Amino acid sequence: MARTCLLVLSSVLMIFSNYVYGQAPDLALPGDFAAFTSVGAFDNTGTTRIVGDIGTNDGAFSYTDGVLVGESHVADPVADQAATDLGLAYADLSARTCGSVIPVGLGNNQTLGPNVYCTGAASTLNGTLILDGQGDPNALFIFKIDGALSTGSFANVVLINSASFENVYWQITGRFDLGENSVFRGTVLGGGAIELAEGAAIVGRALTTAGEISLNNNEIVNSEVSLPVTLISFEVKKGEGNTARLIWSTTAETNSDRFEIERSSNGKSWDRLATVRAKGESNS
Repeated sequence: MARTCLLVLSSVLMIFSNYVYGQAPDLALPGDFAAFTSVGAFDNTGTTRIVGDIGTNDGAFSYTDGVLVGESHVADPVADQAATDLGLAYADLSARTCGSVIPVGLGNNQTLGPNVYCTGAASTLNGTLILDGQGDPNALFIFKIDGALSTGSFANVVLINSASFENVYWQITGRFDLGENSVFRGTVLGGGAIELAEGAAIVGRALTTAGEISLNNNEIVNSEVSLPVTLISFEVKKGEGNTARLIWSTTAETNSDRFEIERSSNGKSWDRLATVRAKGESNS
């Protein structure tokens, strides 16, 4: 009898362990949204572009001048159900056991593998944070931030070795501030306000159970989409001294705002050098 009980207990522990570390939370209806707040205002400045639904279940709503590839839901049955489902997903993450406690300062070319990471206080992200999927397309990354999370300008979350933004989750009990021209990947499930500074982008979702969402010339996409430009040619020519001249041609540009010129010494961490405004189907 003792042996039988031990085997059963071992099986239960294995199942529980797989649940904690291996299963993504069920977003249900909020999975269709790119930006949503259960309780709070939703406002935008400038020509933000969003792929996915947006809305609020309780609060003022304004999305003038922005481009939306999706639907808006404001205090309607869809928004009401999304608020309920978001609360359940947030509670799911709250119940997850920490696999590793990490310092509150993230980034600066830091590389992390799949795990449930926890910080004990408000946190920051500067520079580049690399999430390594280690060849597993289902690799799960969960970050539980006990407080606010803010990033510096040009912060970047980079996914390598099969890591997918669909399997990256950020539970933030406080507000979330994304710095200018930063690129953030994963789904934010917040408990406070969400503010994106000018030029910041999210590949994933910005969701909060309580707090205002403020956007300013941003981009949020909640699904893999085709690039808005077709590259015909690309050439690099050595210039004077330590300079280089980049020459490229494109066609079929749609919803294209700019080209970003970056450099890297290792193919993982990138530094932005300049931006070039898109000019339609032309040479640059």
